[in-house]
Amino acid sequence: MRAQMDAHKATIASGVVRIVIKGLTRGEFRRLLVEHPPREDDPLDVRLGYNSDTFGDALIQACILHTENLDGEPVENRWPDWADDMTNGQWEEVFRACMDLTNEGAPAFPR
Repeated sequence: MRAQMDAHKATIASGVVRIVIKGLTRGEFRRLLVEHPPREDDPLDVRLGYNSDTFGDALIQACILHTENLDGEPVENRWPDWADDMTNGQWEEVFRACMDLTNEGAPAFPR
């Protein structure tokens, strides 16, 4: 029974990817904002100060230091594919972590 449980855990864990992120420097963040300016005809963009369709994924990609499996072995960074497969809530969690690390004092996650 224990061996079966371990086998199932290994199968489940094999699809898990750890995304290691960092906060951006002020200069990096400002350059990203310039590269993704708000669309003047989009009230949300104007309120946020950036293009809401492009900025989030660009920020996340810039914050990713590396990706690995649960054993710490490198995994190819396939953020665009993973982002499309996430729920909006999952995507928002990663985006918020990147924004928090960039805008707060402790530039590492998890803390």
